[in-house]
Amino acid sequence: MARYAAFLRAINVGKRRVTMDALRRIVEGIGGSDVRTVLASGNVVFSSRHRTSAAARRALEGALADSLGFAVPSTLRTFDELRAVVAAPPFDVREQREAFSLLIGFADAAIPAAAVRVLEGLSCRTDLVRVLDRHIWWLRREQQSAAELENGHFDRAAGVPLTFRTVATVTKVLAQD
Repeated sequence: MARYAAFLRAINVGKRRVTMDALRRIVEGIGGSDVRTVLASGNVVFSSRHRTSAAARRALEGALADSLGFAVPSTLRTFDELRAVVAAPPFDVREQREAFSLLIGFADAAIPAAAVRVLEGLSCRTDLVRVLDRHIWWLRREQQSAAELENGHFDRAAGVPLTFRTVATVTKVLAQD
């Protein structure tokens, strides 16, 4: 049985509200066990008999759409995958220490080389951007209100759905293993 961390996009933003109890029931409905939610921002951890993360993602997205009435793009990682991502940030220790925040954008597939060039070209005075396979690392030097970049810049440049989490949130998710 595989253990997954799912990052759901745009949950509890605007009118797209779902309680964590409801989210737990939805995941249990697809055969998920030992289901735990982390914060109220669309992070859910569960064990599954689905053989691949792609199969578990399809089942989860289908159940979410059926239950909530709207599509919820989701990205799943095994805990081994997630630990490997967090263990290898593309910024040096000094940059990380001086950052206002450090985020990871999750995509389901590797980001094409042309998109990588565009994404990394978004780096500016307030923000540094690095792409590693299916992950966009975003180091903010300023608080969000003073930063030059926002989430929408990344979606357009990547050409694939993304969902971002702070490294602190990802670390809280990892603590659920």
